[in-house]
Amino acid sequence: MDIKDKTNTAGSMDEIKTKQQLIEEIKILRQKLSEYETRQLKVEQAEEAAAWEAKANAALVDLSKALVKPENSIESLSALVLEYAKCLTNSPVGYVGYIDKQTNSFVSPAITPEVSKIFNIPEGNIGVDEFQGLWGWVLENKKPLLSNDPLNDARSEASLNKNASLKHFLSAPAMLGEIIVGQITVGNAANGYSGKDIQLLERIAILYAIAVQHLWTQEVITHMAYFDEITNFPNRRLFNDRLYVAISNANRYRQRLAVMFLDLDGFKEVNDAFGHQTGDQLLREIAYRLNQTVRKSDTIARMGGDEFTVLLTQVEHESNIISVADKILEAVRQPVVLDGNTISITISIGIAQYPDNGKDVNTLLKSADIALYRAKESGKNNYQFSSFSEDSLRGECV
Repeated sequence: MDIKDKTNTAGSMDEIKTKQQLIEEIKILRQKLSEYETRQLKVEQAEEAAAWEAKANAALVDLSKALVKPENSIESLSALVLEYAKCLTNSPVGYVGYIDKQTNSFVSPAITPEVSKIFNIPEGNIGVDEFQGLWGWVLENKKPLLSNDPLNDARSEASLNKNASLKHFLSAPAMLGEIIVGQITVGNAANGYSGKDIQLLERIAILYAIAVQHLWTQEVITHMAYFDEITNFPNRRLFNDRLYVAISNANRYRQRLAVMFLDLDGFKEVNDAFGHQTGDQLLREIAYRLNQTVRKSDTIARMGGDEFTVLLTQVEHESNIISVADKILEAVRQPVVLDGNTISITISIGIAQYPDNGKDVNTLLKSADIALYRAKESGKNNYQFSSFSEDSLRGECV
C-alpha cells in the first residue's frame, strides 16, 4: 500500500470516528434534553400542584369562615358545603346530608336536581340501616370511597341500576372522632377522580362535621335558655317574649287574647310524701295532659315550681276560654299512677283578657295572678276571670 492509500484509509477512519462521536454527542444531547424536559415537567406539575393546593386551601378557609356565621341553618350549611364540594372536584352532581339522631335517618337538605335518579337512591329521609352499596359502604366502614367505574364496582352490589347515568363516584363521611355526623357525595366529574380529590373531600367533610356539631350545640344551648328542663315547655323568658308579640299582633289586627295563670293544688304535699323525683314525674304527666287541651298555635309555659301559664291567641268569644279552662280542670283532676302510687291532684286557674284586663305583658300577668288568688280562695280546683281593669291595677299598685 502506497502512502496515498494509507492517507485515504486514515482519513476514512477519522471520518467514521467523527460520525460516531457525533452520534454519541447527539445521544447525550437527546438524553440531556429528555432529562431537562422531565425536570421541567416536574417543575410545571409541582407548580400546578402548588397552585391547586393554594386555591383549595383558600377555598377551604373561605368555607370555614362561612360555616361559622351565626345566621346559618342546617339547610344553608349543607347547601354551602355542596357548592364547594362540586366546585373543587369539578362535579356536576352531588348531595350533602346529616344523620338525624332522633330518627337515625339520613336527611339530605342539599341535593342537586335529578340526583336521586342519577345515584339511584330514594327521595326523602332514608333510614341509615337502609343504605346499601357504595353509600352504605361509606357509612358502615367510616371511610371515604372513590370509584371511577361505580356500575361495575363490587361494593355497589344491587343498589345501582345498571342503566343509571352515574359514571364516577366520590363520597366521604363527615366524622367527629368515631361518630358519623353526615356524608358528602359527588359524582360524574368529566375526567374522573384522583387521590387529591378524595383528600380534598375529606377535608370538606371535616369542616361540615364541625359546623353541624357547632350548630347542634348552639341549638341545645338556646333550648336550655328558653325551655324548661323537666316539662320541655317554654320557660318564663320565652313565654313573656311570645306574649309581647301576641299583644302587638292583637293590637294591630284588633283581636282578643287570654292569659291563664295555673297553679297545682297540693303539689308540695306530693313532693313531701313521695319525694322530688316523683314530683318531677308528676309535672311531666301534667304537662302532657295540659298539652292536649290547647291548640298548636297556643303556648303553655312552666313559670317555675308548680306554676304554669297559658297564652290563647285570636280568641273570638269568652266561651272559647271557658272551654279550654274546663278541659284543663278535667284533665288534671284525673288520678295519676306513679311507681304504684295513685296520686290525685287538682289545679286552680286565673284568667286575664286583652285588652280588658291589661294591654302589656306585666299588667296581664298581674291580672291573671290576682284572679288565680281568688280561685285559690274560692276552694281551689276552679277558674276565675279577672275583674280588674288596667286603671284599677295601677291604683292598687300605688
